Amino acid sequence: MIDIDLWNNSIQEQYLEKQYSSQTKNAITHINKKYQTWALDFLDVDKNNECGRILEYVENNKYIFESVVVLWIWGSALWTKAIFQVLKWKYYNELQEEKRGWYPKLYVLDNVDPIEIKNLNDILNLEKTLFIVISKSGTTIETLSQYKFFVSKIKERALDIKKHFIIITW
Repeated sequence: MIDIDLWNNSIQEQYLEKQYSSQTKNAITHINKKYQTWALDFLDVDKNNECGRILEYVENNKYIFESVVVLWIWGSALWTKAIFQVLKWKYYNELQEEKRGWYPKLYVLDNVDPIEIKNLNDILNLEKTLFIVISKSGTTIETLSQYKFFVSKIKERALDIKKHFIIITW
C-alpha cells in the first residue's frame, strides 16, 4: 500500500485527496492488474527463487572473500551505493571483520577514472576479492573496460577467473 505523509507540507491533504483521488485509484488498479499477469517482473524479482540461491552463496562464501567489488557504470551504480548505505552505513568498510559479521567490504566502481581504478586495485587483496560485473546489455564499454582490467590482474596472479567473477546481465 502506498501512503503519503503530508505533515508539515504546504499542500493541504484534503485538496490532494479530492483533486487526485480517482487518478490514484485508477493507477493502483492498473499496476495491480499488470502485477497479477507478471507484466511487471521487476516487482517480484524472486519469482524464480533466485534470492534464496544468492543468500546461500553469500553465506557459504562470506569467509572466503574480504572484498566485493561491483563493476557498474554511471547512474545505475548509484542504486547499489544507495541500498548499501541504507542497509549498512557509509563507513561500514572501516569496521573490523567481526563487527561486519565477517561479511566482506563492498566497493562500487562507477567510472573509468584510471587513478581511481589503480587506487582501488592497490588496496585489494585480489586473492580474496569477488567482482560482480553488472551490465544490462553485456556490452557496456565502460563496464567491459573495468572487467578487462581486473581480469588481467587476476590472470597475472594465476587465479581462477570463475571463482572471482560473477556477471549479471538481463
